[in-house]
Amino acid sequence: NMSGISPAIWFAQAKLLGFDIELELSAICNALKALDYSTGYIAINASQPTIMCDDFLAVFEGRDLSRVVIELTEHDEVHDYPGLKAVLAPMRGHGVNVCTRVGRVRLAIDDMGAGFASMAHVLNLAPDMMKLDIGITRDIDTNEAKQALVAAYVGFAKRLDIHLTAEGIETSSEYHMLEHLGVYSGQGYYFGRPAPLSIP
Repeated sequence: NMSGISPAIWFAQAKLLGFDIELELSAICNALKALDYSTGYIAINASQPTIMCDDFLAVFEGRDLSRVVIELTEHDEVHDYPGLKAVLAPMRGHGVNVCTRVGRVRLAIDDMGAGFASMAHVLNLAPDMMKLDIGITRDIDTNEAKQALVAAYVGFAKRLDIHLTAEGIETSSEYHMLEHLGVYSGQGYYFGRPAPLSIP
């Protein structure tokens, strides 16, 4: 019985047993069901091995891709950027074999500033969005080094026309400092705590 155990533990255990891709695909399928009961978009986390597996594209069949953001996670280092781009390009509306599904999926780089690969992801994949890691957001209202780093990210994102958002905003002071620095969207307990989706 693993109820009450964090998702991070679930995924770590699945990886040890060789079921990480299956668990990730199952989580994605379940998350995509929310599109049937809401009008907003849904962000799903996916690692490179899952994106490049044979069953990945099938889970999006019949879905409005314009309401989906794929957040590339850093569970695994990306060893094959050309292969990853080849899978994502049709879903993103690029290339000659543009996906015939509705809309175009957006790509986000998750946990910017936390992992060694974040900037490599940005430079190789030209994402639509970058999400600042909670480690940068936390105490940004009082930490000048973090403020300088975010200001640099803001300029970088603006130059490349990438939407920048912040994860883990928990206080009014953090929110207002981020807004002052030019980060106008975010997520975190300041806005609301996670809750089950209301299904009619």
